[in-house]
Amino acid sequence: MPLFTPEDSPVGRMYTDNILSFMDYGSSNLNNNENMTIMVNPTITPLPGWNIKADLAYKTVNNQNKSIIPTLNRIEPGGWKPANSHTSPSRIYDFRSRSNQYTINIYTDYSKSFESGHNISGVLGYNQEWYNYNSLWAQKTDIAEGVDFIKGASGRLTGDDDFLDWAVRGIFYRLSYDYKGKYLLQSNGRYDGSSRFEKSGRFKFFPSFSAGWVVSEEEFAKDWDSVVSFLKLRGSYGSIGNQDVGYYDYIPILIQEQDLPYEFDGVRPSFISVPELVDANYTWETATTLNIGADINLFQNFEINFDWFRRNTVDILTDGASYPAIIGAEAPVSNSGEIQSQGWELIAKYKNETAGGLGYDVALTLGDYKSKVITYQGNDSYLLNKLYSGFNIGDIWGYETYGLFQNQAEIDAVNPAETQKNLDKLWFPGDVRYTDLNGDGVITNGTNTLDNPGDRHIIGNSTPRYSYGLNGNLRYKDFDFNIFLQGVGKRDVWINNNLYWGAGAIGTYNIYNDSWTPENTGAKFPGYYPAEKNKHVQTRFLQNGAYLRIKNISLGYTVPTQWAEAVKFKRIKVNVSAFNLLEFKKVPKQFDPELLSLNYPIMKSYAFGIQATF
Repeated sequence: MPLFTPEDSPVGRMYTDNILSFMDYGSSNLNNNENMTIMVNPTITPLPGWNIKADLAYKTVNNQNKSIIPTLNRIEPGGWKPANSHTSPSRIYDFRSRSNQYTINIYTDYSKSFESGHNISGVLGYNQEWYNYNSLWAQKTDIAEGVDFIKGASGRLTGDDDFLDWAVRGIFYRLSYDYKGKYLLQSNGRYDGSSRFEKSGRFKFFPSFSAGWVVSEEEFAKDWDSVVSFLKLRGSYGSIGNQDVGYYDYIPILIQEQDLPYEFDGVRPSFISVPELVDANYTWETATTLNIGADINLFQNFEINFDWFRRNTVDILTDGASYPAIIGAEAPVSNSGEIQSQGWELIAKYKNETAGGLGYDVALTLGDYKSKVITYQGNDSYLLNKLYSGFNIGDIWGYETYGLFQNQAEIDAVNPAETQKNLDKLWFPGDVRYTDLNGDGVITNGTNTLDNPGDRHIIGNSTPRYSYGLNGNLRYKDFDFNIFLQGVGKRDVWINNNLYWGAGAIGTYNIYNDSWTPENTGAKFPGYYPAEKNKHVQTRFLQNGAYLRIKNISLGYTVPTQWAEAVKFKRIKVNVSAFNLLEFKKVPKQFDPELLSLNYPIMKSYAFGIQATF
C-alpha cells in the first residue's frame, strides 16, 4: 500500500490507510523517563569473624508521556471517501507519574572453625522495603494547529489520577554446620509480613532445612578414588511464600461509578457499587519443596548431578466454594487451592585436554516435570473450561476428527446439519469431519463437565516435557569456540489465532496454498473462508511443539600478547556470535515454539565485538 494516493486520483494526493501515514502526518508521542538510585553498603567488623553489614537503597522513577494526535483525513481501501477514525477528534494527552522505593537490609554474620574439625557460621538479618506510586493525566480534544500544550486546545477536558503503595518487613536467618567437610547441615528461615494482607494474616514463617553427606571423604571410600573422586548425597525440605497478589484485594472496596442504568428525573446519576466479598483468612500462598539429589565425579573428568523434587503449592488464592444464589454475590477468592509438581533434572559434564593442547568440555542437561491440581474448590461441577480437582496442568480437551468432507455426497451421507448441528448448520466440501465418540448420533460437548464431556476427550498436553540443553566449549591456543543448543522433547500445542488460520484476517501464504479446493482435495487445511466451525480444538490441527534450537554459537580469538602490547594494550580479544541461528521444529515457520502467544517468528541476530584491556 502506498503512503499517498496518486495525484490523478479522484481525491488528488491524500494519505492512505498505510500504518506509516500515522507516523508521517504530524502526530507525536514523546516519553521522558528519569531514574535515580542511591545505594550505601556499610560494613563493621567488631571482632574477627564477626561482621555487621547493611544495604540501604533509594530508587525514584519519574515518567512523563505527551502525545499529540491531529486529525488525519485519509483514504481507506475500497473507496474514495476520506476517513479519520482513530484521530477524530484531535487531542493532546499528558501523563505524569512518580514512584519511590526504599530498601533496608541490616544483617550480621559470624563464622568460627575449631581445630577438632567442627565449623559453624550464621547470618541474622532484618529486611524492610516500601514503595509508593502516584500518577496524574489530562487530555483535551480539538487542538489548534501547531499547539503542543493542553491550554491551547478548545474541546473537552478529561483527567484522572491513580496511586498505590505496598510494604514488606521481615527477619531472616541462616545457620550452617559442617564437620571436616563431610557432614553438612543448614537451616534457613524467613518471618515475613506483607501489606497486601489483613493484619491478622500478614506475617508468616517460612523455614527450610538441608543436609549433605560427602561420602568420598570417608575412609572406606578412599579405595574408590581412582574411579569415584567425589560423591555427595544431599536433601532439603523447605517452604517459601508468595505475596504476588493485588495490592488491596483484602479490602472490600466501594467503587464509585457513573451513569446508573436507571433515570431519576431524567438524569442517570453516579452511584456506588457494592463491594465484592472478601475472605477473612486471606493470606500468603506457600510452596513447600522436597528435594533429593546427588553429585558424583568419575575418573576426574566426568561429573553428574541429579535432582528429584516434589513441590506442593498450598493456600493458592482461587475462586472459593460456590455459594447459594440467594446470597447475591460471588464467593470470595480464598486460600483453598493446592497444586503439586513433581520432576527431575540430570546434568552431565565432561572436560578434558589433549596432549596437543586442545581443551574441551561439554555439558548436557535433561529434565522433566508434571503438575496436577490436588484441590480446587471453585468448580464443584467440574467444568472443563476451569481448573478442577485432579486436573493435570496442560491437558488439552478437544474433538477427534477424520479428514475433510470431499464432496456433497459425503456430506449427505453423514448429514452434519443434524449430527454436527451444535457446531454449525451449514456444511460444505472442505469442512472438517468430527467423530461421534460416544455414539449418540450427534457431535456435542455434552454438559462441558468431566462426567459428561460429550464427544471431547484429552487429546494432548501443553506442558513442555523432557527439556534439554547442550553446552560445548573448545579451546586451542588463542582460539575459543562455544555452542549452546536448547530444546523440548515433547509438547502438544493448540494455536488459535488468525495468523495461523487466516481466512478473512492475516492468514499465512503457506496455509493459503494448502487449503482445500476441488482441485486440491489432499490439502491439510479446510476451505479458505471464515468458518469458526472448522476451528474447534481438535486432533487434526493439534501441533507438535517439540523443537531443537541453536541458541548461541560464538568464536573468539585472543591476539598474542606481544601484538597487543605493541599497540599499548594488555589484552585484545575479537569475537563473533550468532543467536538463534538454526532450529528444527514442527510448528509453522512463522511461530516461535518458545513464544507462541506472541504470534511472531524467532528473531535471529549476529554480533561482532572487540574487548581491549589497557
